[in-house]
Amino acid sequence: MGGECSPPFSKREDASRLIMPEWYIGLVVFIYGAVVGSFLNVLIYRLPRGLSIVKPRSHCPSCKTELRARDLVPLLSFLWQRGKCRYCGARISWRYFWVELATGSLFWGIYWRYGWSWDTLFYVLFAAALIAAFFIDLEHFLIPDGLNVFMLALGVARNVMLIAENNPQAWVVVGGWKLPYALVGAIVCTAIFATIAVMGRVMFRKDAMGFGDVKLARAIGTMMPLNLALLAFAGAVALGAVVGGALVLFTLKQQPSTPAPSAVGSAPTVSPEPLTQMLLYSLAVLVALDVLVFLYDGVRSLLSPGKSSAVPVEEEEFVPGLTTIPFGPYIVAATLIALIGKPYVLSLWNAYWRWATGGG
Repeated sequence: MGGECSPPFSKREDASRLIMPEWYIGLVVFIYGAVVGSFLNVLIYRLPRGLSIVKPRSHCPSCKTELRARDLVPLLSFLWQRGKCRYCGARISWRYFWVELATGSLFWGIYWRYGWSWDTLFYVLFAAALIAAFFIDLEHFLIPDGLNVFMLALGVARNVMLIAENNPQAWVVVGGWKLPYALVGAIVCTAIFATIAVMGRVMFRKDAMGFGDVKLARAIGTMMPLNLALLAFAGAVALGAVVGGALVLFTLKQQPSTPAPSAVGSAPTVSPEPLTQMLLYSLAVLVALDVLVFLYDGVRSLLSPGKSSAVPVEEEEFVPGLTTIPFGPYIVAATLIALIGKPYVLSLWNAYWRWATGGG
């Protein structure tokens, strides 16, 4: 389920390898990734603030000076200017550098894993959206619907291509029905995360998971083989437990000991969503009604500018407590590890399963 696309232009690829050494192709892929990372920095800054990603042109957030070409060279401009604005001297966040470096490295890693293929194209675009989701969720505790819809569309497009190629792995048989693997993956992953969100609400009487994470899981289910997606989710839980737990303990340790324990992280909050509303919204996400609403909202904003909000109201009201940690970054990290280390991840899982079941 969720097989690999056949490589395009195989003859051209063979010819290019005779002319260009492998390290050179990898370098070009890395540079392209760094350039895409520069654009991702624009998305990371503007999307959660409801700003246009087209206008105005890139500028310094402090002095508002429009940046020139020499200020926008990925990686090099940041290092050359020592992390400061050339015009006002204001410090520039290291995030800009790390996003470009991470994107370039991931582009290279995906090319190294999947070669010159359609899968590489789909996966680098998928990885780029995941990186944007990682940093936005890390800072703002939300994942913009636009990113989730984009990743969902990529997964559907990849499945359609597999069907067009008559690839048998484009389908999965469920109860005698032959269904596209992206559809099955989306339903299963959405159901798992929606159940976790609802159960968390019932058990802890507060919102335990945002629906941005549920939509992210849905997109991952359409793009990746279901077994790999489920392994990525298990890895995300492990990462969240270890890294997130350590961060929470560190945060609490840094706080003064005078407030009562019940007061920690209790500064302005909002009431959790009613359970009925959560169930209805879970069903809406399961059948992708939220995608239709997003597309309708996008068309309406084009026809009537200013009437649409890029950030959902429920996300704008959310105020994280001291011990609140976003789960999205852990999902992204585990997914990227599974994506690039696919054969190793599956091999480790198979070895563990044989050991756990006594299969030798």
